[in-house]
Amino acid sequence: MAIFFHLLNLFTTGSLLLNSFLLLSKPNKNNKKATYWLSLFLFWLSIIFFEECFKVLGLPTDDTVAVEIFSLPLFVIAPTFYLSVQYFIRPHQKLKKTDALHLLPFFFYITFLAGVAVFFPKNTILISPQFWGDFISVAITLLLFSQIVVYLLLSLKIIHIHQKNVQLYSANVEGIDLSWLQWLIYGVFFMVLLWIFQILFPEVPDFASVGYFLAVYYLAYFTLNQKEIYPFTEKETHNVLEIIEDTGEKSGKVVLPSDLVIEMTKLNELMRKEKPYLDNELSLPKLSAQLQTSTHQLSYLLNKGFNENFYDYVNRHRVEESKKLLMDKKLKHLSLVGIAFEAGFNSKTAFNTAFKKFTGKTPSEFRKANTPA
Repeated sequence: MAIFFHLLNLFTTGSLLLNSFLLLSKPNKNNKKATYWLSLFLFWLSIIFFEECFKVLGLPTDDTVAVEIFSLPLFVIAPTFYLSVQYFIRPHQKLKKTDALHLLPFFFYITFLAGVAVFFPKNTILISPQFWGDFISVAITLLLFSQIVVYLLLSLKIIHIHQKNVQLYSANVEGIDLSWLQWLIYGVFFMVLLWIFQILFPEVPDFASVGYFLAVYYLAYFTLNQKEIYPFTEKETHNVLEIIEDTGEKSGKVVLPSDLVIEMTKLNELMRKEKPYLDNELSLPKLSAQLQTSTHQLSYLLNKGFNENFYDYVNRHRVEESKKLLMDKKLKHLSLVGIAFEAGFNSKTAFNTAFKKFTGKTPSEFRKANTPA
């Protein structure tokens, strides 16, 4: 049975390495930097699991320099993952000198290991169940657990902020959000819980191998099926990121107060005559091109002129369109999903959410109230 679990961990290690290689070989167009960081995270994770290869091959797994090397990435995996999340949200961001601070715990850890190796050569493997009673081992374990949890929470926080910012440039947030990355974080946290389980219950650690194996394939699914966060050209993505960070109020890129009413009228006329909101892939760059203005000016126009973000402005028009369709006797045969697509929504969930927000009723309630008996 023990051999089975060792082999399972060996497959887990190989899967992590393969996933890391696949990410490097085919990074998404706008997610290249983020994908590289994510690949590095998976590589560090595989190094930690590589100790199992020694067990499968019958090599010694205690008191060896090689095995100690396998623990080196422990304090760098969480910062690496966090940086990958940052680059998914800000793909054109450059490394700053302050980013080196993320590696301080790692350098402290390897310095500590070097000191232990010199002064206590027979007790170099501190992070392991057999040393659980040792004070230093407990301290390191708690510090590592705290670091991972903090970075995962920070990752969730910036994803939450991003999901709000998506509404500044897209009217269909479901297709370009970071929910897949959230599920990735949950998978990593599950692996951390398994690791804690192994420490607390060293007599049954092998059963965690099944959990690790499943978790790695769970991670692989979400990493290899990642979506483009900014499905635009490089220039459009740059402009959108500027709007997110600067709210479109940079000098020389906003609408003059004297022109605000004129531009609002032009936009309303465009929406009335050409109905661009019927395009379920409508975005801020696409609408600004139709209006023949810049993304910054359009964003400013929506925020200052209509007091709405792009998401609300477009979906308000879609809701008005769907209300007409729901009251049209000739379209009684259309389902609510059909009405949603006809009005420009790309999902029933988005349709229901927007309709409830702007009318206070669900589409079915509205249809029932406005259908003659």
